[in-house]
Amino acid sequence: MSKLKISPNVLDDLCSRFLLNIPSQEKEDMIRLCFQIELAHWFYLDFFRAENNRLPDCRMKEFAKLVFETYPFLLNPSDVNVDKVLESWKEYKRSVPTYGAILMDSTLEYVLLVQGFWIKASWGFPKGKVNKDEQPEICAAREVLEETGYDITKSIKPNQFAEHLLNEQLSRLYFVRDVPLDTKFGPKTRGEIKNVQWFSVSDLPAHKKDQTPKQNLNIAANCFFMVIPFMKQLRRWIASQKSLEPEAPITKPKQILQPRPKGERKTQGKEKGRSSNQSPRSHYNGFGSPVKFSTSPSLSMAPKASNEKSFEDEQINSFKQGNNKALEDIYAIRTLNIKQENRNKPHQGGRGRGQYLHATNQGDGGLFVGKGKSLQAGSLPAAWVNFTFDRTSLERAIVNFHNRNKY
Repeated sequence: MSKLKISPNVLDDLCSRFLLNIPSQEKEDMIRLCFQIELAHWFYLDFFRAENNRLPDCRMKEFAKLVFETYPFLLNPSDVNVDKVLESWKEYKRSVPTYGAILMDSTLEYVLLVQGFWIKASWGFPKGKVNKDEQPEICAAREVLEETGYDITKSIKPNQFAEHLLNEQLSRLYFVRDVPLDTKFGPKTRGEIKNVQWFSVSDLPAHKKDQTPKQNLNIAANCFFMVIPFMKQLRRWIASQKSLEPEAPITKPKQILQPRPKGERKTQGKEKGRSSNQSPRSHYNGFGSPVKFSTSPSLSMAPKASNEKSFEDEQINSFKQGNNKALEDIYAIRTLNIKQENRNKPHQGGRGRGQYLHATNQGDGGLFVGKGKSLQAGSLPAAWVNFTFDRTSLERAIVNFHNRNKY
């Protein structure tokens, strides 16, 4: 005699929905009849009890015994043992293949797991038993949709799956990737799935004694006992997928200067009229730069410059007066004169506007060019054509030179 008490009106409603109108051949098959009673049990939990908390909670075994006691005509034969019928049904149910899917994000670092109401705190992949004459891929898509609310119909690849055989029951899970992490999941069935959550693959256990989930999630490994059988196949599949992905292109920074081969440097040096043994050096234009400017006969062409004044005096005076325009004019005129005088002569200052010039440490105001070559004050104007200081360093050099010659 069952101790469970459910209102007769509720039982009559459930019986009329799921038991009375089924084909007669299914009524005679006690295994098929138990599947219909299971549907009635789910409906009772999802609707009747959800709307009325006073109705008792129950498991499938208790509910089936109450149904057979209330409607004894369902038993075939009438004297059959209900416990034996339910045990036979459970054994058959365990042999029915289950199909589902392993849902992963685009990086293949996270996997989706579900937690049922009746299996304590255990987590597993969304899956379920196949219906009669139902194709495996269709069953997997249906079960995933029911348990997560996510449709994988167009994402299933029939030849990519993991399988496990336990107690003669086949479980097949299809690999589905590129599921957005921000997807809002919602089970379609009531009272079956309690939680749907992403887990890092690296946090899941590979075997029963694996302490990784305990250390990282504070969850015991036995809470993933339905996940463990598939972990080796899952990690193997992830590795194969990553090996097929093209390597990310290496983005090179713009304007990277690569050193030229020695032979090429020598050739280009000769073409540009400079010695091939000149090594690249940074020019020296610091605060104490000992640069000196020599006089030249063509300085008489500078604007407002008397014959008694030298080129350097004219520059210093213009600088003191803040007459930048005069400095520019002096430089322009001097440049034109030097270009005219040295049109057919190779430049002595190295290539690129004097970038390889730096001061000598001889105290004679010369400039060092390349290896062991110096431009003394007398030969400096020819190098001045291709030699450029920044304005601040030039001003400092002129002031320092003027102060040193005062004393």
